Amino acid sequence: MSVGAERKRVTKAPEERRQDILDAAVKVFGEKGITRTTVSDIVGAAGVAKGTFYLYLNSKEELLGALKERFVDEILDHTASFVERVGREDWRRARGRSTRSSRPGSAPGSRPAPSGPAIPS
Repeated sequence: MSVGAERKRVTKAPEERRQDILDAAVKVFGEKGITRTTVSDIVGAAGVAKGTFYLYLNSKEELLGALKERFVDEILDHTASFVERVGREDWRRARGRSTRSSRPGSAPGSRPAPSGPAIPS
């Protein structure tokens, strides 16, 4: 393998390039762990120069924050699609059942709620 081998430059939209870096980071973090992974490992997996990494992210810590944000966004998107599939009526019925069952005396063997703090006589 030659030391000065040139890579072909691939032009991508900025958001696509950033996502490539995040995807590569997830892969390398999975293989090496977060603490043992370096920025050099990530750029190697992403096929970009180290300067490209720093064009999109200031540090490995900022990268972790971006991955956290992406993960939360994915969870919210998944949850929203689930809620849409289930439907509003199903949620109303489920909420009504949980409200009824949480009332004192509504379930067999349940105890009434305390009326307030006990005051010694």
